[in-house]
Amino acid sequence: ENGAMGEHVRGDEHLTTCRWMAYTAKLHGKAVTVAVFDVPENPRPMTAVTMGQEGKSFAYLGETACWHQEPLRLEKDKPLAFQYGIAVWEGEKTADEIEKAYQFWLKNIP
Repeated sequence: ENGAMGEHVRGDEHLTTCRWMAYTAKLHGKAVTVAVFDVPENPRPMTAVTMGQEGKSFAYLGETACWHQEPLRLEKDKPLAFQYGIAVWEGEKTADEIEKAYQFWLKNIP
């Protein structure tokens, strides 16, 4: 979302709390952008797992609810539910374009 490196966890892996995360890569020689959107009402905020720096990034979008920092006790008859959105575009999208799509999605979540 903002390009910031979050908490260092090991090696070149970092955890960064975010509202959305995105990655642009080539598919059949053409750029595509994929984004994952968080829902503010989720039990915990989305935390992106990123790895790789200085042009050596690994194409991976992962979310963790930071169970290692703060375990969550599950209760009988009380479901645990998270909701996320996925957006895919042809071409490279800017952070502003992704943010605009995220805000539109938030206003129109079914």
